[in-house]
Amino acid sequence: KNQSSLFKMGNNFSFYNAFKISLFTFMYLPFGEMVTYTFYKMKYIGERTFVGLNNYKDLFTRDSIFNSLKLSLYYMGGAVVQLVLALLLATFCGKSCILAQNSGIK
Repeated sequence: KNQSSLFKMGNNFSFYNAFKISLFTFMYLPFGEMVTYTFYKMKYIGERTFVGLNNYKDLFTRDSIFNSLKLSLYYMGGAVVQLVLALLLATFCGKSCILAQNSGIK
């Protein structure tokens, strides 16, 4: 390999490494910190107390949480139905426009 191809390959790896470092710094590290916070009982200011899985036990035994989850799933299902209908309508409109162009109708 010549010198310029090695330079290009090294340049590509430097951009890729910059992406990986940014992804870890701004996505994975904060996400990991948020997961560790779920094992503590804490307020905005003050000390935090380790409670382990008790937060998750409380989360899955509260009715208000399940009502919110059901409502979110309802809206998510509605969004999926809306997206499918929009794609079908766009497909049918696109086919009718192509048929109209091929038949000479303006």
